[in-house]
Amino acid sequence: MNKNNLLLIVAGLLILFGLGNKLGIVNNTPNTNSSINLNLSPPTDPELQKLTDVIVASFKAGSSDRKSDGIFLACLYNDMSNLIEEDSSVIKTTEELVQANSLAAKLLKINLKGKYPGFSEAATSLITKIIGDDNVALDEKSRSQAVNAFRYLAWACKSGAE
Repeated sequence: MNKNNLLLIVAGLLILFGLGNKLGIVNNTPNTNSSINLNLSPPTDPELQKLTDVIVASFKAGSSDRKSDGIFLACLYNDMSNLIEEDSSVIKTTEELVQANSLAAKLLKINLKGKYPGFSEAATSLITKIIGDDNVALDEKSRSQAVNAFRYLAWACKSGAE
């Protein structure tokens, strides 16, 4: 296991611990109230809006667990955007961003397989559209774009849960 993966796992655990306290998961009583204030906004770019609309629609047409799954993912994606924005030592490349996205549901122990058709592809497409698909080091501009990507994912998951 390389240093970056270890840092990502540690960061994920810290996020989950904070999320667990925020959502009441620690007491096995998750808060599925979709009015949790995450101060999120949809993308203004029409192409990005179409991608987030696919995510929202996949949640609304998906499993009955959508309220809890959507809120959990929204909080995680929002926390990940804050981590990307505040700590450049944890996620340094675009490849690590893609890995963070693919690990999101696993970190929350949510089995998304078959629950929300099109979600995974739309989330990956959104991230790729914003940051590209080349594995490059994050600079100030691409880091800011990555923050936006994860905030848009958070907004879409929260909106799909409502």
